[in-house]
Amino acid sequence: MHKVYKNILIDHDVEYIETKGEVSKSYCLKIVKRIASINPSKVIFLDYKPCSSHFLHFFDLYPKLLKSEIIIHLYGDFTLNSPSWSQCSEALKRHKVKIICASKEQSEFVARMILNGKDVVSWVPFPIDTDFFKVSTEKNEALKKKHKISEEDFLFLYTGRISRQKNVLELIELFNKFKSSFNLKSKLIIAGPFDNIGVSYLGRHYVSESYSYKFNELVSKNDDIIYIGNLSQKELKSYYNLSDCYVSLAAHNDEDFGMAPAEAACCGLPLLLSDWGGFKSFLAMFRLFSGSVPIVENDGRMKPLENISQKRMFEFSAKNIKKEKVNEIERLAHSNLSISKITEDLGQLFKNKPEKFIGFTEDFFALANLIRDRADKPFLSDSYSPFYHKIYKSYLSAREKLNDN
Repeated sequence: MHKVYKNILIDHDVEYIETKGEVSKSYCLKIVKRIASINPSKVIFLDYKPCSSHFLHFFDLYPKLLKSEIIIHLYGDFTLNSPSWSQCSEALKRHKVKIICASKEQSEFVARMILNGKDVVSWVPFPIDTDFFKVSTEKNEALKKKHKISEEDFLFLYTGRISRQKNVLELIELFNKFKSSFNLKSKLIIAGPFDNIGVSYLGRHYVSESYSYKFNELVSKNDDIIYIGNLSQKELKSYYNLSDCYVSLAAHNDEDFGMAPAEAACCGLPLLLSDWGGFKSFLAMFRLFSGSVPIVENDGRMKPLENISQKRMFEFSAKNIKKEKVNEIERLAHSNLSISKITEDLGQLFKNKPEKFIGFTEDFFALANLIRDRADKPFLSDSYSPFYHKIYKSYLSAREKLNDN
């Protein structure tokens, strides 16, 4: 996104301020004082850490900042940071504000939290470096030899956190059932770091390393599942080009976008994704080259529907869309997600003047209170609470929405 803004603001006098992850009062005051000394017409918050709300708390201390327009890029941690955002509500009301999300679904979620959300919230995908993430003519013979991959093997690839939030164990189990149901040569490649976060919104956590233990137990029993660890960007690109389909059945509460499926599509991979959160924007964008798996609530978990998951795996491996459409997928991805395209889209947004921020909704303050007072399990009822289903309406799978009605 920094490259995008350098393109948009090329004719403007711009000062970039790099911040640390620190959120102490003294540090935030120091940064805001520096911003005020510039006397900016616009203040643009790009990074998610520290959350921009920690700085906005102190804008009222500097009258010259009252004329500044505020542009905020929001990320998936908006819910977790809602108590901090609630504390800067009055400060925001003194400004014209533009809030930019990374997917249609996230923008709908955030817009419902703001009284004039439709006026101040919009969305633009994160940009992908398409000069780097692109189809390669390399044969990847060394990787095939290393992992004992034959020419007949259809390769599913998951990259991302190996976490309960991403339904990785479920993905492995569904792949095993798919393999036992259909006589098709295929392998599942998995890359990424482990976490033990569990279902934090319901207060369900893993003991340290227990998720990785369960993962290793499943993977060690199956030669058709290949775990390759946490990869560099260069290594990721090689595995995107080696594989035939990117797959993720994640149902994370704040799946606002997803860099991995974006990068994979830029390398010509079709996408098999859960019908959930920001993934739905990809399913719409790559409608002809993607498949969706409904997410349903089951035993206090948001899980992929088993029969549809296996059906989609069969369809993708039988058709091998990549073989025929790799360049078409790459062109579509590059035309929607490249730095030049996002520069154009964000530039158009900049032509629209920001609107005055009116305030947050009652639902937002109820959310902030839940996160503040019950941080370990804010949405726990018998399972996910009715309030969770209400505010996350745009994230829910179409089938889960039907169950709510």
